Amino acid sequence: MNLIMSVLLLFCGFSTVPVPDHTLSIEVVNFKNTNGQLILLLYNTVDGFKDESLTEFYRKQIVDIDSKDGVLVSFENLPSGQYAVKLIHDENADGKMNRLFLKPKEGVGVSNFETISLTNRPNFQKAAFEVNGDRILKISLIYL
Repeated sequence: MNLIMSVLLLFCGFSTVPVPDHTLSIEVVNFKNTNGQLILLLYNTVDGFKDESLTEFYRKQIVDIDSKDGVLVSFENLPSGQYAVKLIHDENADGKMNRLFLKPKEGVGVSNFETISLTNRPNFQKAAFEVNGDRILKISLIYL
């Protein structure tokens, strides 16, 4: 019986491949105020990133803003791959990005973007970055 258990354990050990579990830490800076909350959306596909309703994300976190100096948030247990991040300083805590005409009324942020304009609109290809190990990103909020 012990021999059978040993063989089974040995076989199971060779048949399982460990999945990398990385941590992505995001330092968010440039808050105008500490009103409301911060919504962080992590994407791993082009289609999810295009979604204007902000419902087709890979992972989401909502955190309170304790200081205008910045907030540090982590996404843990991520497999290796390509990701992009969107942020919303949801000042009225209604869970969505409020707009005045086409322009956001609240602070926004996107990985790899320091400015956003009609000629510099975010897309997954521009915002994407690789996660192959633990990583720290710094994203500055933009108020248009």
